[in-house]
Order: sequence, then structure tokens, then C-alpha cells
Amino acid sequence: MEPWNSNCKALAPANTVILGFLIYQGLDSGEIARHDTNHVNLSESKIYIPSGRKISSRPLKLQANQILQLKTYLEETRPASLD
Repeated sequence: MEPWNSNCKALAPANTVILGFLIYQGLDSGEIARHDTNHVNLSESKIYIPSGRKISSRPLKLQANQILQLKTYLEETRPASLD
């Protein structure tokens, strides 16, 4: 397997989560850049968006199909990529 192919597969779960934020919550790139894993509350199905220069902070509801993707990313994919 070529190295670039394995890198793409490793990034796919993160890209799926980011794409969900763009589509379902309408976040822009600045809001995604300011986002932290501590801002996700899976038990309440909410995500906290910190304030920016032009946007105030707000909690947003997660869609049902985002919860499993986020859970998998936070518990499996992200810790493996940090090793």
C-alpha cells in the first residue's frame, strides 16, 4: 500500500466529522478551527461553539447520525492518531 493511501484512510473519520459540522451546524472554517474536543457533549447531543470576533458563543444540537461518528472519532481514531 502506498503511504499517501494510508494517510487518506487515517484522515477519513476526521474529515467526516468536519463535513458534518459544515453541513448540519453550518459552521465556518474559523469556528471549526476554534473548536476543541471538550466542547462536545455526546450525552446531551450538543456541541458548544465558542465566540469569535463577529459571532457570539452558542450551543448547537447534534444530528443523530453525527453522534456515532463523533463517538468513534473521539474514542478510537483521535487517540490512535496522537500516538
